[in-house]
Amino acid sequence: MSKDDEIGPMQARSDLIGILSKYPETTDALVTLIQSELNDLQESDAVSNISSIIAEAALQSKVDASTRDNLLYWLTETTPDVRQMILVQTIEELLNLENCRASTISALVKISS
Repeated sequence: MSKDDEIGPMQARSDLIGILSKYPETTDALVTLIQSELNDLQESDAVSNISSIIAEAALQSKVDASTRDNLLYWLTETTPDVRQMILVQTIEELLNLENCRASTISALVKISS
């Protein structure tokens, strides 16, 4: 495993937390990511949906294109284990942030219903 392979998922998690915590109302991004992961990116439009929702959330959060593209790589081009680790740790961190707790719970409720 190269250094980039070790650091990349941690950076992607950090970037995703940064995007979602700057604009907590973007719970649709979290819902889309979780639903796509539950479907294991099998649906033909799953990657497109992830790309669209992350692009919109990144725009609202004023994140640069290279950060957005790196995050998209880790959420769409890596193994399920890596993607799931990023999502689980992101959810844990968002639940610990006061300004993101309600929107994160709302996203999780949407998934479970």
